[in-house]
This record gives sequence, structure tokens and C-alpha cells, in this order.
Amino acid sequence: MNEFQETALDLAVTTKNLTLVKLLMPLGGIDEVELHQRLHYIAGMESNYISELLAIAVEVNRRKFIKVLVSNGANFGQCLHIAVENENKYTCEELIKNGADINARNEKNETPLDLALKTGKFDIVKVFGT
Repeated sequence: MNEFQETALDLAVTTKNLTLVKLLMPLGGIDEVELHQRLHYIAGMESNYISELLAIAVEVNRRKFIKVLVSNGANFGQCLHIAVENENKYTCEELIKNGADINARNEKNETPLDLALKTGKFDIVKVFGT
């Protein structure tokens, strides 16, 4: 933490260093309350950057980050596919609850449900209500 009480993760986010964000996010370094307090940094950023942060949070399963980013308008993009690939049932539920498109298609023209069925992730299939 520096003299401004910013963690390494804070600095990585605010300087848009996605490589560093990806390395630091799994380690924590910021709790949900602090994240809400620092949303003024995030709120002023382009929506595609916020969506990239969401994709990283989904990939490394940072629930608090996912919740905050989703509640602040992040575009879901391929996040539901990433959550399925990582067998992250909670994240799939959270994304769907917050409006992720269950019919979104990836580069192979697969929906998240297609991907779950193809890879035998049947606990995740249940999330889609089938």
C-alpha cells in the first residue's frame, strides 16, 4: 500500500494494466467495501475496459469483484462461457440473475449451455434450468 492507501491491485486497475490485474486479482488485496469506495475510478472508465475486468474476475472466480462490476453495468460478453469452462456454478448463477444472455454464442457458435453439455459439466447444466 502506498501513501495514498492504494494497493497494487488498485494501481493496476486504475492504470489499466490488465496483465497485472490478472496476476493480482486472485490474491485479493481489496475487499468489497474498498472496491465500492474505489468505484469512482472504475465508473469513469470505458465500458469495454469494465467488461475486460469482469472477464478477468470471472476467470479467477472473484465473486465480490463480479458482483460489483455487474451491478455497475459491465457488458457480459463471453463471461458466461468462461464461467462454464471453469465449472463455476455460483458465477453462472450470478451472471444469469443479472441478465447475462444465455443464448450468447462464442467463436465456435456455441451457447453456454451447449458448452456445458459438450464438456459434461452437468452441475452447470442444471443452472440453465434444463
